[in-house]
Amino acid sequence: MAGLLAALPVDDWAEPRRLLDAHPAATRRTAFMLARPEAVRQGQVPDIVAWLGERGFGVTALKVVRPHHRRLEELYRYTQVRLMDAGSRPLWWYMPRYYRLGPAVALLLDRPGDVPAAERLSELKGPSNPGLSEPGLLRYEFGSQNMVMCVVHTSDLPETAVRESCLFLGSDAVESALRGADDGTRRDLAPAEVVDRLVAGGAPTRAVRLPNFHQVLAGLQARIVRRSASPTSDRAARSLEQLAAGPLSDPDYGRRTAALHQWWSTEGHDVLAVLDPGDEAEAFLAWSARLEGTSAALTDRVIDRLRELGHDIDLWAEVSLETGLGFHDMVMTRLAPTRTTRRCPWPI
Repeated sequence: MAGLLAALPVDDWAEPRRLLDAHPAATRRTAFMLARPEAVRQGQVPDIVAWLGERGFGVTALKVVRPHHRRLEELYRYTQVRLMDAGSRPLWWYMPRYYRLGPAVALLLDRPGDVPAAERLSELKGPSNPGLSEPGLLRYEFGSQNMVMCVVHTSDLPETAVRESCLFLGSDAVESALRGADDGTRRDLAPAEVVDRLVAGGAPTRAVRLPNFHQVLAGLQARIVRRSASPTSDRAARSLEQLAAGPLSDPDYGRRTAALHQWWSTEGHDVLAVLDPGDEAEAFLAWSARLEGTSAALTDRVIDRLRELGHDIDLWAEVSLETGLGFHDMVMTRLAPTRTTRRCPWPI
């Protein structure tokens, strides 16, 4: 029991404060990154590390982690407080469900320079809202989908970089890296070492791009269309699948949304005209085709019911739909400031 209690620190700032006081210069060149589960699942970590290396960041420590909900709460505790202080309702339930996708990868990074490394990394990362991201920023280049599936988390300041790296890597590893930066013995992990540690931790190392939210949604819509009574159902379903493979692979979130809207207002118009509102799957199809007002409208019960109706929705698709529909309105706010919520038309 004593060992268990020792693993649950009362003050998680105690060790970070000690390290910050002991290594003030080294902490300025220290940054922390958590490659999030969708990036790890897609084997993107080696490419992310290479991307960072081109911008002067070396990896001094790396660990494949499967964080407990409590550790996630500690990581995001100040974000939750800020949201609540601003009158927002933290959609925390998304986060533990999202981490079912697989492990994350914690990286301690080092970059000398006039600007603190954590602040520079925060700039290069880009916003979590993909509607605000731009080419050349990390999240854009690696396919951020929404505020949850946003590729990486990074610490914004040297102080939080030390705190969060201690949470995931342990204070001994962090102190060793800081001491190495101070005395000139710091050694970055070579690309082969990065791959070896990922393999040892059970993380994929070969990049495989999985469908984004728009592609997942269009694929589900195509399957529902194919089962509908529309005389053009097969042709429309094939057209939707071609859309998913082509225009919906565009890295720009706004263009993907516009392409899906355009399809439903043109080719999909005849399908919508003959849908049966009494059929649950077709009611979902009509609702999702508008792709607006979706925030807080998707629940576990919707996914479960679609599965009961015979629609195959794997874990990746489930999380993509939950987070994609849940955060779509927030992503699109800059393009359409006034949006209304239309809840899924099921009595659930």
